[in-house]
Amino acid sequence: MKKLAGFTLIELMITVAIVGILAAIAYPSYLNQVRQSRRADAQSALLQAANRQERFFTTQYSYATTLEELGMTPETENEAYTLSIDPGQPANRFEITATAVADHDQANDVCTTLTVNERGEKTANGAGVNAPISQQCW
Repeated sequence: MKKLAGFTLIELMITVAIVGILAAIAYPSYLNQVRQSRRADAQSALLQAANRQERFFTTQYSYATTLEELGMTPETENEAYTLSIDPGQPANRFEITATAVADHDQANDVCTTLTVNERGEKTANGAGVNAPISQQCW
């Protein structure tokens, strides 16, 4: 009798099941890492804007009220967050906010809003978490 070489249907189904289980574990972890990377980009943009605000203050004796005055665009490099300067602040104060774009996957992150001010205070808002959110986001 001739012996046939190849995979049985059972072996193939076991392989598919193992790949499915690995993908179910790995994909959410991958998405979380991508969101953290985008958040780091937003943090970098906020700190760059704060640095430019201080430079602007040394020449103008007041903080800028728009990002255009600082030579920045309202989106982060990866377009996951939008930056804004709170216009209601006095001339000797500023508050810059990065907000996750609503129709972007970043809106599913635990840190949807990051803020920094002239005193270097960093705050964050987002979905409910156990530890203080600012510690997890910054």
